[in-house]
Amino acid sequence: MIFVVIPRITSKACQRPLGTESREIKAWQFEASSEIKGASADQARLNLEKSKKSSGAWIAKDDDNNAWLQVSFPRWFTLITAVATQGKENQWVTKYKLQYWTRNLKVKYYKDPLQSGPFKVNS
Repeated sequence: MIFVVIPRITSKACQRPLGTESREIKAWQFEASSEIKGASADQARLNLEKSKKSSGAWIAKDDDNNAWLQVSFPRWFTLITAVATQGKENQWVTKYKLQYWTRNLKVKYYKDPLQSGPFKVNS
């Protein structure tokens, strides 16, 4: 699990979960480069239980070498102060890059001042 924290943020409002686990963020707000049957993008939620209809995780296709996951947050979310990742059984992400849109709709990579390149996680 990785947490990307902006240290100057002190407001308790900024520590509220954004709603992926609680399902405030709806299925249509998740998109992915690919997915296998029973492991759709909207299953990329923390602590999602495996069931008859669900693998309990988003899983990209094996041949998707540049897999990506996008979560579209409502406009009123303007600041994300932490990111958490979670694996499933013997499958998990070991590194990833984080992108965001600016107010003028430019896509940028988030850069962690403490490390270069992709975030290394779950190793």
